Amino acid sequence: MSTRAFEVGERVRVVGNLFRSGPADSSGAIGIVRSVDKERRRTEPYYIYYVELPGEDKLTDFEYRELELVSSESDW
Repeated sequence: MSTRAFEVGERVRVVGNLFRSGPADSSGAIGIVRSVDKERRRTEPYYIYYVELPGEDKLTDFEYRELELVSSESDW
């Protein structure tokens, strides 16, 4: 597993629904990181990531270990 932090604009896949409330069926969904809250972290890179998911009208928050990188903006 990579230990680098995700960046705003990167596409990520939801691999867990461990620490938050939100859409229960979001596992496997691919979204875009829209914001990173570095103040609510436990240890780097375990920041809180706010992700735009398809079909959701508000951002959903995830911890680092609930996400995996699909592609970065530089890959597009």
